[in-house]
Amino acid sequence: TDPVAAPAWPNRIVGHGEEAPDQLLANPRNWRIHPKAQQDALAGVMDQVGWVQEITVNRVTGFVVDGHLRVAMAISREEPMVPVRYVDLSEEEEALVLATLDPLAGMAATAKDALEALLADVQPGSDAVTALLEDVARGAGLNGAKEGLTDPDAVPEAEPVAKRGDVWVCGDHRVMCGDSTDEEDVAGLMAGEKAVLCLTDPPYGINIVRGLSATDGAKPFGRVRQPGGRPSGVLKGKVGGPGVVEPRLYAPVHGDDKPFDPTPLLGLAANHIVFGGIYFNHKLPQGTAWICWDKGVSDEATFSAFELAWTSYEGRHRMYRHTWSGMVRAGPRAEELKDRVHPTQKPVGLFAALLTDFTQSGAVIIDPFLGSGTTMIAAERLGRRCYGMEIEPRYVDVAVRRWEDFTGRKAELLHKTKAVSA
Repeated sequence: TDPVAAPAWPNRIVGHGEEAPDQLLANPRNWRIHPKAQQDALAGVMDQVGWVQEITVNRVTGFVVDGHLRVAMAISREEPMVPVRYVDLSEEEEALVLATLDPLAGMAATAKDALEALLADVQPGSDAVTALLEDVARGAGLNGAKEGLTDPDAVPEAEPVAKRGDVWVCGDHRVMCGDSTDEEDVAGLMAGEKAVLCLTDPPYGINIVRGLSATDGAKPFGRVRQPGGRPSGVLKGKVGGPGVVEPRLYAPVHGDDKPFDPTPLLGLAANHIVFGGIYFNHKLPQGTAWICWDKGVSDEATFSAFELAWTSYEGRHRMYRHTWSGMVRAGPRAEELKDRVHPTQKPVGLFAALLTDFTQSGAVIIDPFLGSGTTMIAAERLGRRCYGMEIEPRYVDVAVRRWEDFTGRKAELLHKTKAVSA
């Protein structure tokens, strides 16, 4: 005989509508308590997205079954109406749903790869949502702890393509592998052009990457796992929030092992925005405006919550908010990259905002410490022209490849301006 088919699950949803939140009845048997962090995170998501889930109300008892926090917050915000889904449950069934709805959702396991890919695409709109997503990442074990050695892919150990003196033409932009303190190199980069703005993030003299190992390999930045499985100490601080971002290997930042002198920068353009100015403020002109970049990090992050940039402009100081906290970062990944490729990499969105506020379309920008090429990508987006200098060949490769990947075009090696003796 044929097996008896299981009965279909009954549909207990009997309607939808809208109601004033202050007319809904809180369930006296609700056992969930909502801490402030949850309230703030929910408010952040609601502000950014709005309603995507209805309040569940039992028509038999009149009580809310699911959505107490959303109702309470709607009342506090004086929202006129909230979306409601009505169900038809006995008191006993209502109790069962109240007792099991949240715990059933909490039983779900995590597919780490899927979560990591999802978080890479999320652009949180508030500090509270950033903190929530960092907690999610930590809870899922996305802490960069891998079996074996740290992934070396960020900076390949292969011989770099770029050589000292090379000039690469990337569309409207130019990138030179050279020394920004060398007048001949600067002249070769600029080719007679005059920059209206020097936007740069120079080495601060804080030795963020401690040079090369005995085997001439790049040093890891962040926690690394030794072959025995035990994490080593922090070489120069973790990247991102606690245990959120994978440690990476980076080529050394040239000049970061000694105090930085900004004097050669000050004649490169009509105006200047220089990150890290707080480290060499005594060598900069005084009385000008500063820029504060608020990274939107959680309180548990182990790196600075903001950075200061000195400017040559007069007037008021300015605040720019752009989330840049571990895996949780604002901006599309086509621009900002999923993985960091430079230990002091800055977000394209931040530099794009600066270029928008301080330059006009078609303006020539110089970045004498181009690094991973953030300034060039921001200029590409906004129709500015970036002339970038980078002394480390491996980062020249990174910047040129990044522009090629972003635009789908090929850079052209224009010429070698001079030979450099070993």
